[in-house]
Amino acid sequence: MCIIIVKNKGAELPTKEVLANCWANNPDGAGYMFKTEDKKVHIKKGFMTLKSLIKSLKKENFQVEDTVVYHFRIGTSGLTKSKSNTHPFPLTRSINKLKQLDIIALRAVAHNGIIGDGSKKLSDTMEFVRDILGDGAVANNLHRKSIQMLINDYLESNNKLAILDGRRGVTLFGEKWEIDKVSQLWFSNDGWKYTYVYTTKGSPVGWTSQDVGSIKHTTSTTAGDETLTDQFGFPYETPKEAPYCPECERDDKICVDSFEVWYCDHCDTSFDDDGEVLDDYPATWEGYDIEQYKEYKEGDSDFVDEVHSLNSDDGSGLKDL
Repeated sequence: MCIIIVKNKGAELPTKEVLANCWANNPDGAGYMFKTEDKKVHIKKGFMTLKSLIKSLKKENFQVEDTVVYHFRIGTSGLTKSKSNTHPFPLTRSINKLKQLDIIALRAVAHNGIIGDGSKKLSDTMEFVRDILGDGAVANNLHRKSIQMLINDYLESNNKLAILDGRRGVTLFGEKWEIDKVSQLWFSNDGWKYTYVYTTKGSPVGWTSQDVGSIKHTTSTTAGDETLTDQFGFPYETPKEAPYCPECERDDKICVDSFEVWYCDHCDTSFDDDGEVLDDYPATWEGYDIEQYKEYKEGDSDFVDEVHSLNSDDGSGLKDL
């Protein structure tokens, strides 16, 4: 179903926990759009990992006064795992522009829901923008109540749109948007509140929901049942069958990391999907992928600095290094 986060001017920025929850529940790619100083809309999308999204957002350095719309996708039509099918989309009839990953426009849209069948290569949203929202008669008159009423009447239940106009700001379409009264962020559904974490001990075994307020901690959902998250409080995102630890051969308390690194908290062993032990992979590195681990071993100073800044509670760096 996807999820949209709308941060209007004055609202707080979404936390890493909220972003992680949205990604875990909608892992087919993400993007965002924001108002520029010259009253246009800048779209950046095609982020196929949570890490790449957060890295880009860090570079943007958005502030409270900024207007930003974020989108996390679950593919239902077109190419499911496709950068070009991620949102947002500029309001245009040009397929080439709809597929661009970094583009500036006058207006753009993020969609939550299903609004047609789509095609083999184009998602339902892309076809909707091409055929309707991209028409100048619609795009240039979105501020008119008559056009807004027509769009809302056209949308089926559970469909929502967030359209950002560089001059007028965000307009929300569809029903049952919810606002977090603390942060003043708007959400298209409640997928920001929880995620799924993998548990292999106790009953039930498998993926269970976990509230956003507690994802930084190990929690108990049933007697003797333990769930884990990574060192940054990010959930383990991709459901996989937990393998046995190659060192102690235990299958309890083994947690899947979203970037294909496994960790056994019984014997503190990290290993990859093939069961190869990563001897120097600290437990505190949970959340980084194998290629990044190799970068560190090869002395990539920029990456080491990034890990140091992100991976310690006090910002001083890894104790393991």
